[in-house]
Amino acid sequence: MLNAIFTAIPPLVMSLSKFLTIFCALLAVPVVGNASVTIAIATSGWGNNTTASVNGMTWGFVVSSDGSAFNGTTTTTLSSALQGFSIPLTATPSNPVQIGSSIYYFVEAQLPTTNSGPPSFTNGFMNTDNFNLAGPVGSGDPLGLLWFAEGTTTSGSHYGFQNLNFNTPADGSNIIAGTVTSTPGLAAFTIGAAPEPGHSLLALLGVGTLVLRRRRK
Repeated sequence: MLNAIFTAIPPLVMSLSKFLTIFCALLAVPVVGNASVTIAIATSGWGNNTTASVNGMTWGFVVSSDGSAFNGTTTTTLSSALQGFSIPLTATPSNPVQIGSSIYYFVEAQLPTTNSGPPSFTNGFMNTDNFNLAGPVGSGDPLGLLWFAEGTTTSGSHYGFQNLNFNTPADGSNIIAGTVTSTPGLAAFTIGAAPEPGHSLLALLGVGTLVLRRRRK
């Protein structure tokens, strides 16, 4: 009996030692997760395509996911990429959704645009967006405002864009109102489809034919 017990002890000790080794190794592995950030932006003057100070529009931040600054081609890209874009359902926090195949991602705010209300803020009413840093969206990426006048992305509908000159903060940040301020203005841009490759080819062929005709003359 004693011999059996003493014979069984070494394997048990080895098993326990192996278990402790694996357990300690798992504790040493860092837990990687995506934290959310909250940005409260003091705004006044949200407008649709014709009227300033319009409440109730869908809005959020547009993120340049490769870190490149917004420039003169941003709205051209957005006008094309937003064609048929599915505005996500509101979530807390929001997840980044790619706009078409562009570098831009949309993170929707939890509440629609608000231009006024108690309490009154010097730089406008507080509009807040809470979203995850997930996928290609990370700290340091440029942020802009994006809002939809009609709440749709069909061809001919309108959207607004404004460069905030502010970058996505670090994981877990809570940016209070007043740090970022904005006067969005009118949703002056129109969503429209990009020219199809076939149309572009026909246009090139047309130019080539015109050149040949002129040379023959």
